[in-house]
Formats: sequence, C-alpha cells, structure tokens
Amino acid sequence: MAYFFDGAVIMILIVTALTGYCKGFVRYVITMLGTVAAVLVAFLIANMSAENVYNKYFKTQLITSLENAAEQTDLSKLVSNELKNEGVDIDLSDEEIKNVLSGAGTLAENTEKLLVSKGTDLDTAQQKGEELSEYIHSVMPQKLSEKLEGNKLGKSLSKAVKFTTEQIDEAVKALSEGGRTGAEYLEKNIFRPIALTFIRLCVFMTVYVLMEIVIRLILRLSGVFTRMAGLTAANRFAGMALGLCKGGLYLVLIAFMVCTVINATENKLPKFNSAVFENTYLFSYFFDILYK
Repeated sequence: MAYFFDGAVIMILIVTALTGYCKGFVRYVITMLGTVAAVLVAFLIANMSAENVYNKYFKTQLITSLENAAEQTDLSKLVSNELKNEGVDIDLSDEEIKNVLSGAGTLAENTEKLLVSKGTDLDTAQQKGEELSEYIHSVMPQKLSEKLEGNKLGKSLSKAVKFTTEQIDEAVKALSEGGRTGAEYLEKNIFRPIALTFIRLCVFMTVYVLMEIVIRLILRLSGVFTRMAGLTAANRFAGMALGLCKGGLYLVLIAFMVCTVINATENKLPKFNSAVFENTYLFSYFFDILYK
C-alpha cells in the first residue's frame, strides 16, 4: 500500500508537469481554474445530496439486513452459555437475563447485581460480570458481522465499523428490546455515519469527474485555446511549474479523502490506517498536513 501511494505521487506529478509544459502557462491557468471550480461544485453537491442518497437507496435495505442479523443473534443464549462456562451454576430465567441486558447500568454492573442477589459473593460476582462483559464485547460485533455476510452493503460496512465500549453497551440494550429496535439503533449510531462518509466520497468523485469533462468540452467547443498565440519556451516552463502545483492539488485532495476514511473508521482498519500512510516516503508529506 505504501509503495502504491508513493508511486501515485510520482506519476501524478510527472503527468501534470508534462501536461503543463505541453499546454503552456496561460492555457493551464484556465484548465486549473476549471479544476478548482469542479472541486468546489463536487464538494457542495456531495454534502448536500449524501443524506438524500442514503435515505432513498440504502437506509431501508440496511435496517432490514441489521434486523435479520439481530434476530439471528441470540444475546440471551450467549449470556446464559458464557455464565455456565464461567462456572456460574445458577438457574436464571429469561426475564432475569433480559434485565441484565437491558438494565440501566452496564452489562458488568447488571450481571454483578443479579449474581449478588442470587447469593454469590461480591468479589466473585464482580469478576464474573467483567468476564461476561468482555466476552459479549468481543463476540457481539463478530456475530453481527457473520449474519450480514449475505448483504453486500452490510458486509462492507461491518468491515469498516468498529464499536466502542459504550456503543456495545447501548447496542446490547437496544437489541434486548427486539430486532427492529436494535437494528434502528445500529443503523443510526453505528452504520449511518460511516455510510454517509463513503457516499459523500463517491458522490464527490462522480460529480468531480463529470464536471471536469463538461468544463473541458466547453473550453474546447468555445475555441478559447485555438485563438491563443503560439507557445514560447518561458510559457512552457511556467506551465510545467503550474502543472506541478496542480499535481500537488490532486495529492492534497487524495490525502483529504484518505484522512476522511481513516477518521470515519477511527483509524482501526488493519490495512488502511494512519501508520500505513505515515510510513510512505512521499505521500506522507501531504498526509501529515491534513491528518489529525
């Protein structure tokens, strides 16, 4: 990955510099202004339309997939089995397990209270509560991800999403109230933010490419370039310098999109994180400007 981005830096700068040299300074100024306009328009449209695109084409499908996954993930059974594995030889009713999952406290606190009420000493109850909490925190996201395997959108997002401890506790409470309630919580608080980020990036790239094509067609059909005088050596070299600047602009845009993805996924993707890009030789100069 690091070599790919460093190679991309070299190629982009070479191509834009050569293009600037061939077009000359004046022509390249015009096309560069077109690029800036395309970026601004694409940015505005992406931010304005992402929510509508998500709600219209993805939200219902995602909630349905999450609901199906939630209904196939039996948290009560996971809790019951794990407590038995921990050596807790106490019969617990479905209602008691549900209270552990949906109670006001954390999963560990609710488990501790229940076990103490059943005669378990405080230290043991606290230990079992913490062990159960750690188990559910590690297993629940994995179980949901497995159940989303059949859905392309859900599967893709589940790989990018990383739950915080607080989010897992809240998700467990919501899931204990039913598949639909759990699915709506997961969609709104976990999956929606990352989905909107990727939709914005996709819309931005699509609109940007289309705008560049339209602007180039307008310039070509208007005959602006054909009416210009021939290129001098100074004009060509000034164009090459401007081409390097435009290449830098492209690289800043790429770095911005990379940073957006990393921040949206809380820097937890195994092959797409800050460490990968900080270890590049050339791209890191652009990445470090924007990454916080």
